[in-house]
Amino acid sequence: MRETKWNAESRKVILRWIGMAYHREIAAARARVSETQLSAWLKRGEIELNTWAEYIDGGGDPDAPDAPQRTEHAIFFEDVQAAEAEAQIALVKPIIESESNEDRKWVAERLYSKQWGKPGKLSIEHSGPGGRPIEMIDARKELFNRLDAAMEREGGDDPVVA
Repeated sequence: MRETKWNAESRKVILRWIGMAYHREIAAARARVSETQLSAWLKRGEIELNTWAEYIDGGGDPDAPDAPQRTEHAIFFEDVQAAEAEAQIALVKPIIESESNEDRKWVAERLYSKQWGKPGKLSIEHSGPGGRPIEMIDARKELFNRLDAAMEREGGDDPVVA
């Protein structure tokens, strides 16, 4: 039987690397887990956490025998979110607290690009005559059609390929 990758050590490695501001893909690789598997664990955790939260928010008794539980996947999902938040804080806080206006401007441009981003990024939309969509043609097919039409006008047969 294949050993499961869902174990305390894998989760610990993933959380450690995410906590150091590495992307989930890198953290998963360090734990020898595929990014797809990590995504599946997190999706499961999110669903289980939402089920539990809806039950509690709806006035459900957490001690009732049929109450949903905060599963290991749900706790892991919360831990990953917390680790990502802590990593972002660790990265951004020194820049925000910097005395350099350039540093603060850099953060504002990236965090709030709509309000503070640098102008100059263009959005270009192409359209055909009268604002209609551009008609796309298969150039090779069009060439063969034109050659066929020209040959018919000339009364010629298909060329013989030597």
